[in-house]
Amino acid sequence: MRSSKCWWDVKTVLPERFKEIVRTGDILLFRTPGAMPSFIRSCSGGRFDHVALLLRLEGGRIGLLEATGNKGVELCTWDDFLHHDWHLIYYELAL
Repeated sequence: MRSSKCWWDVKTVLPERFKEIVRTGDILLFRTPGAMPSFIRSCSGGRFDHVALLLRLEGGRIGLLEATGNKGVELCTWDDFLHHDWHLIYYELAL
């Protein structure tokens, strides 16, 4: 018998829990507001328009490795991401 739940069902994860479950190599997907991100989603047929590679750093910290149009490839820690409220910029983040 099949369950009605699918592996792609979206679940909410609190930032504290996120830190516990992230592994190196996980991908964080972003759904960004704005005309260009909307255009990217429209062209790709996808729900998301940006990605970051997640890394488990020394001391248990989490790093987001991402390429941006204005700064190139950068590494940002999850703690800095939350401290600067960058997670609030996006409509949606998915692990």
